[in-house]
Amino acid sequence: MVKKHYKNRFYKFLLTPAGIQPMGYQLIGLDNQARLLDIYCFSPNGEIVAGNIGFSGYAHDIVLMNFDRCTGLLSNHQIISILTTPTMVVKMLIFTRFSVFIFDGASEDFPI
Repeated sequence: MVKKHYKNRFYKFLLTPAGIQPMGYQLIGLDNQARLLDIYCFSPNGEIVAGNIGFSGYAHDIVLMNFDRCTGLLSNHQIISILTTPTMVVKMLIFTRFSVFIFDGASEDFPI
């Protein structure tokens, strides 16, 4: 899965013994939202996709979507805002081993 930058378009690919086959794309979530830090990861069980989105080079929100491993379809798009201060940013997302919890590596961005 590859996300088009600045768009809500997710391109899907199927990995087979013969190579990589394009499987089209899916539109899900908000479009034209300033998202400079679109970084997505899968949960260990492959059922959830999480990402951080933001603006002006800083990620302030977490996106969660369900992922169907058989069809490749995304569903249940949710945005969770973690903005508690103007300088709070999401640095990374990590799932627990059994996909029960997700942790964000949020930190304050202090000026030097």
